[in-house]
Amino acid sequence: MANYRDYLKQAKAEIPRTTVDEIRARLQAGERIELLDVREDQETQDGILPGAKTLSRAHFESRIEDIVPDKNTEVVL
Repeated sequence: MANYRDYLKQAKAEIPRTTVDEIRARLQAGERIELLDVREDQETQDGILPGAKTLSRAHFESRIEDIVPDKNTEVVL
């Protein structure tokens, strides 16, 4: 039976990682990417990445479809 660590390992293997430079280049090339800042509200008080939407990790599962309704949209957290 799988446990939390097993599920986490599987999820990490399936989710691609990227760099700031790669995302910057893709945005400059005109690609449509939704940027989400998943830090908590008190962590974003000093600012967020320009163009990003905020969605704290605590509310992610219950609000992601409100923030990104198109399930085909690529999302970078």
